[in-house]
Amino acid sequence: MSPPARSNNLSLLQFRLSNVLSFSVRKAKYPLVLRPDTRQVCPLSKITTLSCRPNPNTLCANCAAASFAKENSLPFVYRIHQPPDPEKIRSFVLFAHNAGLDVSPLGSVGEGGAELSRTPGTPEMGKILAEAEEKGIGEVVSSVLLRSMMKAKYESTPSPHFGLGIPLYCHFTSPIRRYPDLFVHRAISAALGKKRPPSHERAQNAALLSSQREIAAQCAERQIEALYLTLWMKRHLGECFD
Repeated sequence: MSPPARSNNLSLLQFRLSNVLSFSVRKAKYPLVLRPDTRQVCPLSKITTLSCRPNPNTLCANCAAASFAKENSLPFVYRIHQPPDPEKIRSFVLFAHNAGLDVSPLGSVGEGGAELSRTPGTPEMGKILAEAEEKGIGEVVSSVLLRSMMKAKYESTPSPHFGLGIPLYCHFTSPIRRYPDLFVHRAISAALGKKRPPSHERAQNAALLSSQREIAAQCAERQIEALYLTLWMKRHLGECFD
């Protein structure tokens, strides 16, 4: 088994980056930290607006790995993202319309509420996000649209990634910090070295466990942030704020 030819690689990676949803999320880069010397929670007020647009080189590498796996029927861990619930998108369209944005790329708003004119796609959503950025409300609109999206997850069966607007995707570029990437590296390395790859059952278990651990890590992160915020505000008990 050999890697796909260069011409095949290029054809596999020809997706439009304009289809990738780019969210603007305002958050504290270093909101609160626990100083190890004093054991006190200290705020760092540096605020930044983060763009959630992924690196094109990373996208290409991840897409190439996923395409190679599917072409060779490898036991694999894919990163998938299902399309959003149309009802949630209708709610978003109504919100965007009330915010003064042009919602015609997705639908319209009448007396009966919001109606979708087509199946929601990333190019149409991207147009609304771009207008929101121009009007200075990109962070708010991005936040509302993010809550309308399905959560991405890991699966052993190939499926499209809606948010990126591409048919196949995986996490390949960070094997030192993420288990799905490590599994992907092992599967591809075994295939290229003509060795026995991991079993399909192992791929299924790896995908399920990785999705579960991802959710657990996110919950732990939110709990730590809430704890640090509580410890910081504890010193302000009894104070009044405008």
